[in-house]
Amino acid sequence: DNMEQRHQTVFTWVKNILYAGLVAFFLTRAWMPLGVNKSLFTNYIFVAGIIAILMAVFFTIIHFYEQVLRFLLRMRWVFLATVTGLVIWGVNIFQNTGQEFMPSLDEGSFLLMPTSMPYTGMQQNINYLRALDMAVTAIPEVESVVGKLGRVESALDPAPISMYENVILYKSEYKVDEDGHRMRFKVDENGEFVRDEKGELVPDKNGKYFRQWRDHIRTPDDIWQEIVAATKLPGVTSAPKLQPIETRLVMLQTGMRAPMGIKVKGPDLKSIEEFGLKLEKYLKEVPGVKAAAVFADRIVGKPYMEFEIDRKAIARYGLSIADVQRYIQASVGGMAMTTTV
Repeated sequence: DNMEQRHQTVFTWVKNILYAGLVAFFLTRAWMPLGVNKSLFTNYIFVAGIIAILMAVFFTIIHFYEQVLRFLLRMRWVFLATVTGLVIWGVNIFQNTGQEFMPSLDEGSFLLMPTSMPYTGMQQNINYLRALDMAVTAIPEVESVVGKLGRVESALDPAPISMYENVILYKSEYKVDEDGHRMRFKVDENGEFVRDEKGELVPDKNGKYFRQWRDHIRTPDDIWQEIVAATKLPGVTSAPKLQPIETRLVMLQTGMRAPMGIKVKGPDLKSIEEFGLKLEKYLKEVPGVKAAAVFADRIVGKPYMEFEIDRKAIARYGLSIADVQRYIQASVGGMAMTTTV
């Protein structure tokens, strides 16, 4: 009986190790945690090590479970009070945690939203936008960039012509097919990729993955730093790291073009801007704050339109000053037609 029980125990251990090895193999093929530039064996050792650690923890819990349970049952009131306190504390923390601190998803694109000076004219803004597009397009990791200035024909978009929106689509780290799966390409004896007569890569199931990023580019954050460095233009502010979908949610939540910001109120626009510029300087020196992501909106210097109404000319058409001013208001700034709930 002892021999049979010993064989059964050995068989159980071998079966568990075999199942764990198979799970580690399939998980490695789908996950590749160390990156596809590492060999399958290296990734397999890493995954197998993680699974071994987890199994050791589980078996340790099973081994000491009865002893721990008996101890907690003897101290059940202390244990229940501790668990209840932890649950209440966790619920309180969850309610006070803002969504601005939640990790963002990788959308595969960026939204660059810099601004120029308020007094900048239309042609200069067009030149700025063209320069931004050209600078970003020159980055090898960028696939395409489309920029716009001002607002669309909508009363819900208050953006001035000095505000730009550049949608930047960057390449995936490795070349993928239409379904988003990484592709392998043929290589020669020296490990160099083989190209056909047209200069295109040759697909090969037994080949290597083709990396589209440069060696020093490791994460999308590195691409964003390249974008920030390339878009430093005189007269144009910097912009925080944003993504198209994330930006819309952030603007709905905070009312600003950034997850965090400070709203300044004052007696006049000049005082507000002066304080904002000083605050910008101080915030850039705070440890843990990215200096390139801190900027104050320029609000002084916006152009104004002055109308001198010729009373004699409008009198010939039977118009009063109030009539002309209403027409000007509707054509330049718009006016409220009605109010709905």
